[in-house]
Amino acid sequence: MSMQTYLRKRKSVRDFKPNALKPNDRAFVEQSIKDTHDEFDWDDVSLDFILEGEKVYEAFDGKAGYAGVMIKAPHYIRVSENADNLMVNTKAAFDMASFTSKLVEQGIANCIITLGDNIEDAKKQAFGDNWSGKAEYLIAIGYPQDKGYFEKVKPSERYSVSEIVFEDEDMDHPATELLENLNMLELFSVLRFSPSYKNKQPWRFVVTSSEIYAYVLNDAELAHSLTDMGMIMYYFQELVEKMGIDGSWEIATELDTSKGFIKLGRFKI
Repeated sequence: MSMQTYLRKRKSVRDFKPNALKPNDRAFVEQSIKDTHDEFDWDDVSLDFILEGEKVYEAFDGKAGYAGVMIKAPHYIRVSENADNLMVNTKAAFDMASFTSKLVEQGIANCIITLGDNIEDAKKQAFGDNWSGKAEYLIAIGYPQDKGYFEKVKPSERYSVSEIVFEDEDMDHPATELLENLNMLELFSVLRFSPSYKNKQPWRFVVTSSEIYAYVLNDAELAHSLTDMGMIMYYFQELVEKMGIDGSWEIATELDTSKGFIKLGRFKI
């Protein structure tokens, strides 16, 4: 399955079969965790495979999930952030985007669940009293119920390319014509379907003839938005590679929060 198809049709699974993953699929998950860590080569984020999902579900039922309804799955991946700074949210998103993309290719369904900081007792119950890390997300994994894995996202629910990609830092002039010249209009049309918290779509991009700059909405939910940005930046990187552009994002080491949008990264094209 192409990344274009994945993004156009992706939808998190919320109904999993109770069956545990088959041994070969469990081995695939374990290898995918290792491959994801090796891909980015940083220690700020770790993915941990929790085989016994019932304990996790019981701990977070009514406290996490969607409107307090916890996603019940046979297994979970704990996403642990091993640094205390905002940028680790973006790094975690790169890990989650890479890892979940691998699962889809294998036919393993997934759903990313936000945990938050106000349920520490539930985290101790799920992960053990001796656990003292920082976990902002879980990834529920398993086999989907027979409702189908993908469901199309309505284009009307997404900003148009002209509303997210600009030629200037003031974001007054849409970059549609420049994107056509760069053969990137279709790429950004696909990127619009990247997942985002509360469907806020906090991303904006500024394009020149040789560089792409990524910006994130600066508001009270910046931590969530930085995760969304990590996802869309990863998908961008994967899509341009298929166009023959080899590169990676240069991510800001410090965030200037004085403006409505924060410059987060640069990609040379």
